[in-house]
Amino acid sequence: MGACLSDDADAGRLSLVGGGDLAAEIKRNKMLEKQLTMEAKQGRLHHKLLLLGAGESGKSTFFKQLIRIHDNGYDLNSRKGFEHSIYKNIINSMHNLLVALDMSQMKLDEKSEKSRLIFIDETKEDETFWNIGEILGTAIKTLWNDKAVKKIFEMRDDPKYHFYIFDGAEHFFKKMDVVMQENYVPDEEDIVRCRIRTSGIIEKSFDIKGNHFKIFDVGGQRAERRKWIHCFQNVTAVMFIASLSCYNQNLFEDQGSNRMTEAILLFEDISNSHWFAETAMILFLNKDDIFREKIEKYPITLCPSLHNFTKSGYEESLAYIQHIFESSCQNPLQSVYTHVTTATDKRNVEAIFESVQDIVIRKSMAEAGLLDENGA
Repeated sequence: MGACLSDDADAGRLSLVGGGDLAAEIKRNKMLEKQLTMEAKQGRLHHKLLLLGAGESGKSTFFKQLIRIHDNGYDLNSRKGFEHSIYKNIINSMHNLLVALDMSQMKLDEKSEKSRLIFIDETKEDETFWNIGEILGTAIKTLWNDKAVKKIFEMRDDPKYHFYIFDGAEHFFKKMDVVMQENYVPDEEDIVRCRIRTSGIIEKSFDIKGNHFKIFDVGGQRAERRKWIHCFQNVTAVMFIASLSCYNQNLFEDQGSNRMTEAILLFEDISNSHWFAETAMILFLNKDDIFREKIEKYPITLCPSLHNFTKSGYEESLAYIQHIFESSCQNPLQSVYTHVTTATDKRNVEAIFESVQDIVIRKSMAEAGLLDENGA
């Protein structure tokens, strides 16, 4: 089982491992709770927030944005730590595009076909040794600019093909001239777009306007969720992140299960759990930018949980998804605070988290008897 990481752990979370055992996890959690109790006795306004959600919902992207906004961002060494993960993101994405291209029977032009052979030769080693220099970078750039590759990329959400390309792929393909340079160091936008599967539990503390926030980011895949229970005590608020754009996609770990259906069921479990009966429940409907584009081509009825939807268009589709999520919370004493978000947008995250702080602080003050139920 993964262990919680301290604040001085690499901000890129590249040091996360799946080792450890249940006893160590429980001991770690008890130490954490003891620390929180001591801080409370010292009069610190402490708020424990959980980032929960299914895999690839954008939890870690939101978490990285908070580091940019409230923790002075990423220093040079931390940014360098993302370099190899970005190489893997790019190479795996191009590999998946080429596999899908073969399935479609579309053909590369002659120049791109030569670049494909170079790509295969340069990436034949184990991914541990992958590096993108000028030769491989030029081959990837040529392939990306091929008409057939561009066409299959645009068809990535077509049920006929339905192959996996992570959301940040286009961002990196468009900046291959930069990535292939010998002195390339990822910038903070690259870090936000980089996809690293979260394993275990990561914690980070932020001091904002006299309030101490301790935020936990946990792995969203099914195999990671058994670790969540160790963070459930004394939670001020749950920030549940669900991807709006996943309604026609299946789980990474279970190709037979729809991602949005999984997210709805997971939110139902979390919002009705006895652990969070008195916890602020904040719902982020994330990836709004991708959703706005996708809804023009594919209806949300492709998701089994949304098959009763009879209207169309962005506004109506968004409202219906929000209704389905919010109505899954059956606790009459629980309020769900919903925000539509784009976690890759720093300004959007900054504005949304201002609202989150207000919700969390008001709830804490109400529990202390300093506010009435209406926040007055």
